[in-house]
Amino acid sequence: MIALSNMNRLQVSTDTLLLLLKVYEAKGKEFYYDELFSKDKDVFTKKAIEKNVFYFAKMLDMPLTDARLKLMSQKKLVAKNKTESFLINIKDALASIQKHPKEFELLTNEFDNLARMLSKDYEPIKFKSVEKQKGDTLFTAKKVMGKKEDLDKIIEVYNAQNKTKQYELTQLFSNFYIDFMNQDLFTLENEVIAYIGLYAMLLRDFSVFKYVSFYELFFKRFEQYKLALNQANYYYQTGYPNTDLLSKFILDILDEAYESVNNYSREYAF
Repeated sequence: MIALSNMNRLQVSTDTLLLLLKVYEAKGKEFYYDELFSKDKDVFTKKAIEKNVFYFAKMLDMPLTDARLKLMSQKKLVAKNKTESFLINIKDALASIQKHPKEFELLTNEFDNLARMLSKDYEPIKFKSVEKQKGDTLFTAKKVMGKKEDLDKIIEVYNAQNKTKQYELTQLFSNFYIDFMNQDLFTLENEVIAYIGLYAMLLRDFSVFKYVSFYELFFKRFEQYKLALNQANYYYQTGYPNTDLLSKFILDILDEAYESVNNYSREYAF
């Protein structure tokens, strides 16, 4: 069941609509922030990567001390174990996205390449394969189908909905995210790949995350996220894309990010 294909059943509450208006009004100042912070662009990028890595590890509840996490987020260290190797791979992926946000394209190959990057010195992460019956009888040969085809389908539906220009971006992101999570596409670390994919989509269209750590705000609202995810998953099998709470979660993060960068911009200007 694909949530994206049922987006015409979505309804936006008044509170959500007001929040959307507030977020997009704040988004209109992105050019101003880019110009204001242009001299310290590299400093902001470095800080955002460091904070993102630290809080990503906290979200995953990695068995590493805060002191070790800070060192790993700030410096290039040699991994002591597979957990640290995995975190280094996550750091490399986030750094690549942070430095080249506009280069991310919603393609199956992007996720395949991300899985390969995360696998380095860790564990192989590949698309799952499932056996499907070709015919109706027990004796019909089974065909091995790759989950890669399922991702192709989700992306195809996303692009079709996006082209209609009928739906707001964060709602599209929410529904794509729920489809991705429920398809269970990879042999390992589906959630991690989903986290990174969501961030890449957001950063491409909301440049506020060049200056504010997305995963710091995500971690801060982690209980809200889990509640939103549980609600969306509960209704997923019915075909109703009940992603209201997840969309609200994303909008709350965006709202707080814009508030934060706006307050900081005043201090920075002086």
